[in-house]
Amino acid sequence: MDLNTIVEVKRPASAEEINRWRDGYAWLGGGTWLFSEPQVKTDTLIDLASLGWPALHASAAGLDIAATCTIAELERVQAAG
Repeated sequence: MDLNTIVEVKRPASAEEINRWRDGYAWLGGGTWLFSEPQVKTDTLIDLASLGWPALHASAAGLDIAATCTIAELERVQAAG
């Protein structure tokens, strides 16, 4: 699906750079849902990949999965067992 209403893609270096949200913005993580159907009210994407978050973080409490984690990264995770 093409997102033909997009006029700007913001790539913030920190979350603080997105200090004001407005209608028309959309978070771009993996993009799977965004590209699955028309987004006629969206004109600006906020690319979360530019924040440099770790895709995955395993701890005793479980596995944290970032919005930017790709399916390929998730597939490579080896479960402790």
